[in-house]
Amino acid sequence: MKKRKDTVSFGTINVCAFVFPGADIGTFSSTKQSAPARIKREIACANAVWKQQSGNETKKAVHFKLKKTIIFPNVVKGFAVSAEDISMNARKLSKNAKLLLGLAEKYGPSCDLYVFYMDGDRVGAVQQGGSRILAITYIDYPIIIMSNGAQSSDFILAHEMGHFLFNTNRFGETNDPEPIRSDPAHNSHQANLMYPTGMFWPKLPNMPDLTSEQLTKALNSKLFY
Repeated sequence: MKKRKDTVSFGTINVCAFVFPGADIGTFSSTKQSAPARIKREIACANAVWKQQSGNETKKAVHFKLKKTIIFPNVVKGFAVSAEDISMNARKLSKNAKLLLGLAEKYGPSCDLYVFYMDGDRVGAVQQGGSRILAITYIDYPIIIMSNGAQSSDFILAHEMGHFLFNTNRFGETNDPEPIRSDPAHNSHQANLMYPTGMFWPKLPNMPDLTSEQLTKALNSKLFY
């Protein structure tokens, strides 16, 4: 993908995190108003991978700024408690997204992206063949759902944020620059951040690969223009 002449080199996405009962988010101090350990770690990993560095200089980057974390100690009426209870039926999924968006805009109206941490080891039912969806990004809504199972890699949130950035591309170019033919939203290289599964990604302090073309596409999100 060619870089557009007017593509920005830096962009910031304001993030609001929501924590539902049963979500495993690690330690935090409510008195110090500090974000839970898991959320801080996953945001930090996203910021580490979504940038291009030359020596000590950052050439271009997408920065994710955690503006607010809302923790619900009790069940929120009308909402699924566990990510496993979310139906993957298109109509029901859209209805669920609208409910979540209403809650999100109530508590974080100034944010660009809403991340919901929920109980459950997966999102929805176990798929055919035994595969599990650990996190999802809605195509038409600025919403990511992270299950407890998504703790298998600290870079899963960064991966889902990549989908969000590509889905909001200002030119409508939502596919990965080097897509899998049968799954164009994902990258074809196993070590890449946007590969469908993180089982091949390295462990910290190493990071999954991210190409210059992917970062350029991310920086063409309409949110930066």
